[in-house]
Amino acid sequence: MELLKEAGVKSALLNVGGNVCAIGSPPDKEFWNIGIQSPNNLSEIFDKVSISDQSVVTSGNYQRFYIVDNKYYHHIIDPITLMPADTYKSVTIICEDSSIADMLSTTLFILPYEDGRLLAQKYKAKVIWFFNDNRIEKNY
Repeated sequence: MELLKEAGVKSALLNVGGNVCAIGSPPDKEFWNIGIQSPNNLSEIFDKVSISDQSVVTSGNYQRFYIVDNKYYHHIIDPITLMPADTYKSVTIICEDSSIADMLSTTLFILPYEDGRLLAQKYKAKVIWFFNDNRIEKNY
């Protein structure tokens, strides 16, 4: 993104390994509209966000996982239990810095909701939590 900005690009949307980064907005619109994939049905969008000069990053339990003896294991490990974190199906972060969004999406996936909410506020990030019980919370 920095190279594109240095080259004078005023409008671009990049999806780099699931991290969506926007420079400006589309030439004919005010915002880029980004769909948030449903952890329950990967062919469905459960929400969308409108961004300009921001990034959208999601961490979830539904892309990288395996099943052993009918038990589901995903890749985001809780450092306290040393087992896959089990409160959320996904956590999506919207903020200006893609690196911060990436860090926050994984960190908030592990943290209890209230702790995550406070950390997101510190970074002025918007968050969508998709809980294992299918409840959805947003902080914006």
